[in-house]
Amino acid sequence: MYALSDSREVGKHKLMVPFDAVVQVVCDHYACKTAAILTSKRGRQERNIARWMAMKLSQEHTEMTLLQLADRFHVRSYSAISTTVGNLNELLVSEPMLQKTYQRLSILIDELKT
Repeated sequence: MYALSDSREVGKHKLMVPFDAVVQVVCDHYACKTAAILTSKRGRQERNIARWMAMKLSQEHTEMTLLQLADRFHVRSYSAISTTVGNLNELLVSEPMLQKTYQRLSILIDELKT
């Protein structure tokens, strides 16, 4: 617990994981290079599930803002992160195996917090 100046207490801050660690967990799982996750491709492309997964997990497990994530994932607008995560969320509902992969990766990242 952290004490405030007027002696009120605030709960301990949630432990977060470095961005690079999240990306590495995703790269390890999908056996891909960091560039495949961090590089944006223009136009209509085949779904890059590893990239989408890294965006969602980074949003959940790091303290980075959407603007910071947009910069790291080389997208023009922070709204692209939200749109991508929304698209992934729809897939997670319709594809149980992908949902299991997401849960497994999230657990691996949680283990980095200790």
